[in-house]
Amino acid sequence: MIRHENPADRPKRACHIGASGLNPKDLTTHVDHVVEDLRTRVQFPPPPPIPKIPTLIGWDFFCPFPQCWRGFRAWPRERHPCEVGAFGPADASLFSVFSGGHASVLEAISFAGAGLEAVGCGWQLLLHLAYRDYVGLVLRRALERYGLQGGKGDRLEFGWAGITFSVRQDGQDWLILNSHAETLRLIPIAWFGKDVEEGENLNSSHVVCWPGCSDSISSRQRLAISPLDLYVVEKMGRLIDEWMISGLIEGYGKKLGPLPTLVKQMADEWPNNFESISSTHVRLIAPLDSRQASQIKLKLQESASEQIENQVLTAVDQLTALSRLCSHDAQFSASPHREFYCRCRTCETTWSLKTLSDKRVFAMRPRGATNLPLADGFNWSGRDWLDFEVSL
Repeated sequence: MIRHENPADRPKRACHIGASGLNPKDLTTHVDHVVEDLRTRVQFPPPPPIPKIPTLIGWDFFCPFPQCWRGFRAWPRERHPCEVGAFGPADASLFSVFSGGHASVLEAISFAGAGLEAVGCGWQLLLHLAYRDYVGLVLRRALERYGLQGGKGDRLEFGWAGITFSVRQDGQDWLILNSHAETLRLIPIAWFGKDVEEGENLNSSHVVCWPGCSDSISSRQRLAISPLDLYVVEKMGRLIDEWMISGLIEGYGKKLGPLPTLVKQMADEWPNNFESISSTHVRLIAPLDSRQASQIKLKLQESASEQIENQVLTAVDQLTALSRLCSHDAQFSASPHREFYCRCRTCETTWSLKTLSDKRVFAMRPRGATNLPLADGFNWSGRDWLDFEVSL
């Protein structure tokens, strides 16, 4: 049972910095407003900059004193919590973020049972850790479309388009890795301000996640993830979809080979699927059906090296996935310059890759959404509406 108390009757706690009379509020800048429902009534600092080392985000911007970064002090087990509420070893002390600083019990893990008491900046640290876990929950939910099954653990794995993916924690961040050595890093920050300042030299594979507020605007590398947003899984899903599909598009139409003679002859018999570019090399421009895939796999096993076999079969699996983004077998039409257009006859979803001047644009539209303005597409269709640029 959680013991409630009047915030006005609660004694104020200063950061434990080991220096008498030194108040951290005198040495840092804070905004004027206070989050009324947060137990510690923490005053949040200005928007934190994004440092070059992303794993430090959420740790060092809360307080300027290194002594406070850990956020905990030794606490006798026999004492009952005076500020946290009556948490015992079987009670919960992992907090889930509910915007504006609200906190509630989520899992049966007790800092009290571990002999620790949150003091000063420790409350901000608890809030940050809870938000990190919340981002992980949203991430796992968004990845269910790709076959990730629920579960707990430090490392989760799933396969899609012939590629093995894994999800794991790296310090305070979340990583999605694949067997092609590509990585997407999500950096959670428990910051409730409108925006997060842009940092210098932020890696293109890094995305900062923060709760934000109703006026927050997300961008390619800054994603507002709040439990009060009904579209939170859709927003995370759109980010994941863009990253996953971009990898398939970059591999579309790439040169395959050198192929053994028998494999090259078979590829030449399917001009609608393979484009011959030399006596030993081809491009896969349209997906193979199950019969064609089985035949070319047997030829590769008979005469090709393991490296060439993996190269061709990976291209086959990736293009098959690219032609089934709606989970149905769609009509795939290849065009010159590594462009294509797909239309599903079952759900009437369309998606295409086009080259516009000096950039390539991928677009996906669900049924009935082709005439919507770009600004309204996501609001009406969620992650099923995609529109992003890919490298040439």
